[in-house]
Order: sequence, then structure tokens, then C-alpha cells
Amino acid sequence: MDNALQTNEIMQLNMEETRHMVDSFFQNLTHEQLEFFKLDKANDATKAILTEFLLDLIVLLTKIVLGRLKKTTKAVSEKHVQSTLSDTLPQTFADALHTADVVHSASSVSLTSLISQQVATSVNSALSARADSAEPLIDLDNACPSRLDSMVHHASQLIKDFVDKIKTQYKSRPGRKRSSMSPAPLSSDEHTQYASSTPLKSWSQPGDSQGEESLKSPDESLADTTSKAVEEILRKEVSDIVEPLLSHMSEEEFDQLESGSLLEIREVADDIAETFADQAKCIVSSNTLESIKAESPVSNVNTKIKRFFTKQFARASVFRMMTQLKAKFFDNSKVKSSRSVQVLLASVDSVFQPEDKEDQDKADEYSWVMDIPMGNYKIFSKSLTNFLQTYSDGLSFIPEPGEKSLSETIVFVTPSHAIINAFIRDKVQCFFGLMKWWLKNQEGPLSERVTKLTVEDPSAAESFQALVELETKKMTIRVIVEKLLTQILTNTQIGPSLVDVDSYINWLSNSIWDEVQYEHFELTKEILEQLYEVVYKDLCRNWSFATKMITAIYLYNPLIAKTIATTFKNHLINGPQKGIFGFSSFYKAISKPFKK
Repeated sequence: MDNALQTNEIMQLNMEETRHMVDSFFQNLTHEQLEFFKLDKANDATKAILTEFLLDLIVLLTKIVLGRLKKTTKAVSEKHVQSTLSDTLPQTFADALHTADVVHSASSVSLTSLISQQVATSVNSALSARADSAEPLIDLDNACPSRLDSMVHHASQLIKDFVDKIKTQYKSRPGRKRSSMSPAPLSSDEHTQYASSTPLKSWSQPGDSQGEESLKSPDESLADTTSKAVEEILRKEVSDIVEPLLSHMSEEEFDQLESGSLLEIREVADDIAETFADQAKCIVSSNTLESIKAESPVSNVNTKIKRFFTKQFARASVFRMMTQLKAKFFDNSKVKSSRSVQVLLASVDSVFQPEDKEDQDKADEYSWVMDIPMGNYKIFSKSLTNFLQTYSDGLSFIPEPGEKSLSETIVFVTPSHAIINAFIRDKVQCFFGLMKWWLKNQEGPLSERVTKLTVEDPSAAESFQALVELETKKMTIRVIVEKLLTQILTNTQIGPSLVDVDSYINWLSNSIWDEVQYEHFELTKEILEQLYEVVYKDLCRNWSFATKMITAIYLYNPLIAKTIATTFKNHLINGPQKGIFGFSSFYKAISKPFKK
């Protein structure tokens, strides 16, 4: 009888613990998140919050089963786990929602079965380690991302089926209005770097009053347009993920964290814009001028976006753990950290950077997180645990003003380190379980969707097309210069093979592009075939002999470069048949100062 009474008391305690966790989860769902569930359209952040809840629940139920098993070290079956838990889980949901219908609903039955499977796995893992540890360590390394995703599916269905009950029983809080990652004010240096771009095909001309302060080349203007478009997309997507995860963070702390994220978003947007430019060059260089086709830089952009969002999600999840730690053991309104958000942000980033790779590129930060599904994270588990323990030690209470007289002393009771550290260990395990699920199920679809938004954005797509056109013009000019230089070398009987042709071609091509890049002109097949001959004949009128020309080119004489560039510009703008006879007087004018 005593044993039966004791068992009943234990079961009642188990129910209370799980009921508290379920209550807390339902209570923290916002109106918007409940609508997501109702429409069966839960977004990434909502799914992540639900996954975290399920992992916390698995840890709690694993502890309950281990408590019932006492000193046992033998493996247990899923059936035994279900027997031990009895109807704890479905009955908890039924009590929370005040309806017996939930106990036998298809979603409840399926969810209970899946959770029991994972609890059995976690229990057996802890039992196998019991011989080496006085306290069984719960390890979610064996949490199957696919099984966890199935749990998310059935839990989402359960919430959808009883969403009206949830709204009735719980006063779901409204989502806190944020700034939607609005751009942060820029310093003077940053303003120069991120100056407003001019519209496509209307970049500043030399001498324009608008362009005198900050003159940008067509390449720079197009890259800036792409960067701005990408930045806008990234800000919204990051906001949709980070803000719900950190909804309980104070406004002041969130604003500081947001400020750091905005600068990172700009850097990534610039990096993606550079990828667009590189892709444009690659397309042009790997095709003939007749077969150039602007293919979107999907692959490279997808890789950058995938790493960026993995970093944002991992970092936000760590700050979420810090917020949960503060809320559980300290009064949020009366506690502060000894370190600023900026310092904490740097510390979080350092946790995810191996000591032997401290000088690695920023793009590779958090790259090891991508390997979490393979189990390569044990060293970082220790670093993360140590970081959270240090963070906890740095929290201190702040007395409310007017709460005590000068002669009074207020004593704040803090939890023991053992209790806090146990909570941290559990949260770290849940973090890695959450990251495995994210990388397996959410990272791919998210990065593909954002990549699609990026490359199909009208401004970015138009900018990319224009970049391809610019690179095509550059390549065409290079081809013309190569033909012109070959003609000059042939007439001097030196031969192209005896000269570093590429070096001179690059020099002259760059000089011509500097002269014509702000002009709008077409490079037709006719121009390509005739221009080098027209320019050569025009040069011969002014330099008399090919040997004089090649000597000037060989010496990198700026006069010959300026002459060739201006001749090119004259014929490109006016047409090959125009301007030929009008160039002689121009040459005499610019060459006069060089003559003795």
C-alpha cells in the first residue's frame, strides 16, 4: 500500500513538472504564432521554439524515468518507458487544455510514441554512462533530426487541432513590436563605405555636382545597388528569425545586439554583391563574346547565405539560453550582467571559433557548426558550458530605488551553483539537438528561399545583367586592344611572342576603360571587326612609324596610353567612320607640351 501511495505521489509530481512546462510553452505563444499553427504555416522561428520545447520535454521525461530506475544500469525498452510514463504526456496536455479529447487524438498518440522512443534512447545512453559517473549524464547526441522533425509535425498538428482551446485557456501575449532590423545610423567612415547608390544606368559623370563628393564607377554603382537590395532582404529574414527567439530580451539589450547584426548584414550583402560581380566576370571570361549568357550566381550566393543564417541562428539561440537562465534563477527586472552586450557578443563568437583558427576569415566563423550533424562538437560543448557558467557568475541583483532605507540591508538568495550548472548542462544538450535539427531540416529550405529572393530581386537582377554587359564591354575592348597590339608588333617585325603582350594589353585596356566607362555605347560585331584597324590608321598618322608606337608602349609612356584611349573613345562614341579626320588636331593639342 505504501509503495502504491509513493508511486502515486511520484506520478503526481511528474504531472506537475510536465504541466508547468506545457503551461509555460502555451503561455508564451504569441497571437501571430498561434495563427501560424492554425493555418499550418509555422515559420522557421516558431518551429525552432516548438523544437526547443520538445527537447526540453525529452530531457525532463528522461530524468523522470531515470529517477524511477534508481541504480539500474540495464537497458530499457520503449515499452518500459511508456509504462513508466503511463499517460503522463497526453494527460498533461488534456489537463492544460481542459479537454479529454486530446488524450486519444491521432496527433497526441503519434507524438507520445515518438517522444517515448527518444526518451528510451536517451535513458539507455545515460544508463551506459552511469558506471563512470555518480550522476547520469543526459546526452541528446543521439537525438535523430528526422524523428525530431516528425515530433514537430505532430505537435504542430496537436496545437492546430486545439488552437481555440489554447486561446481560451491562455492569454497569449502579443508579439512585441520591433524595428524590423531597421538600418542603424552610420558613422562618417561607414557612410563613405555605404553611400547611397545612384539609379541603374545613371551613375555620376565626371564633373557632375552630384558626383563630385563621392564619384563612383559604373561597377561600384551597380555593386552598391545589388548590396542595398540584398541587405533589405537579409534584414527582414534575420528579423523574422531572431526577434521571436529573443522576445523576452530587454529592449536595451536587444537594440545593442541588433546594432551588431546590422553591420554584419551589410558586410554579407557587400560580399554577395561582390559574388555577383565575380560571377559576371566568370561568365564573360568562360564564353565567347557571341555566346555570353547571364546565369545567376545561385551556387556561390547560396553557400554564403547558408553560413550567414546558421551563424545568426546559433548566436540567437545562445542569447536565448542566457535570457532563459536569467529568467529562471534571477528576477529579470532586478539583475544585470557584469559585461555589456557587445562584450558578450564577442565572447559568444569566440566560443564558436577554434583556438587554432583565431585568424580565420569572418566568413568562416561558425563554419564548424555545419559539422554538428556528424557529432564534431564535443570541444565546443565544453566551451559553451564554461561561457554560460561564467555569464551566470557575472549576474548581480539591482535593488529597486526607494525599496529600502539607508539602514536596511536586503539579502538576495541566489540558487546553488550545482542547480544552475545542471540547468546549463541540459540547455547545452538541447542546443546541440536543436542545431542538428535546424541543419538537417531548416537550413537548406531557408537558404534556398532567401537565395531565390536575392537573385530574383528586380534591382539585383537588373544590376547583375548590367554587370555582365559591362564585363562584356571590357572583354570586347580587350579583344580589340589585342588585335591592335598584334598589328603594331607585326608591322615592326618583332612578333607578339617576343613581348609580354598580356601586361601591355591589360595596361592599355584599363586606360581605355577609364576613359569610356561613363559613356553609353554599343560594341557591335561590325565595330569589333573594324575598330582596331581604324584606330591603328589614326595612330599611324600621328606617330609616323610603328616602331615609335611600340617603343612608347614598351616604356609604358602615358602619352601613348592617353592617345589610344582617347582615339578609342572618339570612335566608340561617334562611330568608326566618324572622327577619324578630326583626331589629328586633338593629338597635336595634347602632345604639344611633350615636344621640345
